[in-house]
Amino acid sequence: MRSVLIKERETLFDIAIVNEGAPEAALEYAFENGISITDYLKSGDSINVFETAFYDDEVVKDLRAKDAKPATGDTDDFINNQLFEGIGYWYINLDFVVS
Repeated sequence: MRSVLIKERETLFDIAIVNEGAPEAALEYAFENGISITDYLKSGDSINVFETAFYDDEVVKDLRAKDAKPATGDTDDFINNQLFEGIGYWYINLDFVVS
């Protein structure tokens, strides 16, 4: 097991693909690190990664050869400054006016 530093916009799936060559490894990483697969990962933090049953050597070698570093999540600024909208966040007679 080793620790990996989270870069901006990386998701658990990005980390799993880079280290294991398979997105399925994200489930095991989440369980081992006590987080959800949908949790927002803050850049600068670290998580523990390890080899899983899903390891695909060809994909890992290909990504390393191309120096590919997928980062498919939202930016820190977007998450920190996001204004939540929609019916799940509205309150009657506050920002949801019933006429």
